[in-house]
Amino acid sequence: RLQKEAASKGQAWVIAWVGLYNDFNSWRWSLNDLPLKNVPYTNWSTGEPDNAGGKEACGIIGYYNSWWDVPCTQPRPFICYNASFSGAARFIGMSSPYLNWPQAQNYCRTHHTDLASSLNSSDNNMLLQ
Repeated sequence: RLQKEAASKGQAWVIAWVGLYNDFNSWRWSLNDLPLKNVPYTNWSTGEPDNAGGKEACGIIGYYNSWWDVPCTQPRPFICYNASFSGAARFIGMSSPYLNWPQAQNYCRTHHTDLASSLNSSDNNMLLQ
């Protein structure tokens, strides 16, 4: 949904919040605070996470479905996860309103289950569909 919406606006890529966050030098998925080191799959862009400027503690998905660490304060689209659904329907892209990471997490936890997690390449490929 997010990628189609971006294309309709002439944008090549969507960049959206997912449930990645850095909890004191330990990257985690928001859902169940799952440590990323316990998940066999990652898709960081080359050189990421780099914590540029010492303020990049939240994760986005974007170009080529890769992940980047960025400051948590920038309002942007986000992807929620809903455990009541299956397949690609579990991932709900939200393009309005743009929210910062904590606001997006709160929205997803209130209206769905949590921000989206990508535990394998199949999930990762579904996030921006």
